[in-house]
Amino acid sequence: MQENKANRLIEAAIKDFHNSISHDNLLHVLKALLYGVKTGAEIIVPVDIAEDMLNLVGLSPDTVQEGDVIRLGEDLHVKYMEITDTDEEKTYIMGFTSDEERDKIGICDCLIISLAQILDMLNSDECTFDGMVINVCGERFILASDLVQIIMAEMSHDMG
Repeated sequence: MQENKANRLIEAAIKDFHNSISHDNLLHVLKALLYGVKTGAEIIVPVDIAEDMLNLVGLSPDTVQEGDVIRLGEDLHVKYMEITDTDEEKTYIMGFTSDEERDKIGICDCLIISLAQILDMLNSDECTFDGMVINVCGERFILASDLVQIIMAEMSHDMG
């Protein structure tokens, strides 16, 4: 994934939040995420790519290599890898701000999706996830659905 200033700002804001959990640092993370949405930041999202899906788009699992870019001419539903918080009975998708962060968990089947698209999906009525865990290994941040709504409201306010 290409380096992005917004992704580095998100990582730095999450680090600050871990160093000192406070309202101000939470606001700093939300502002970094909002900046990421506005500047086209992308997030790496692990998915479960079934062999059937590759066959559907005319590809063979034997010919697809790591790093291949596949552009689809139509919508295709994928299964996002998820994390479940059994104590709170909540389910989250995983998202990574960089290849470095993704490599900490060793997942290779991923999609690179704009942060704006992920937030739109998480904010939709059809979404069954309770949010997204950003950088699940190390200094992670749980972007719960209520925080997604705050960011989306701010986006609407800026556009209106």
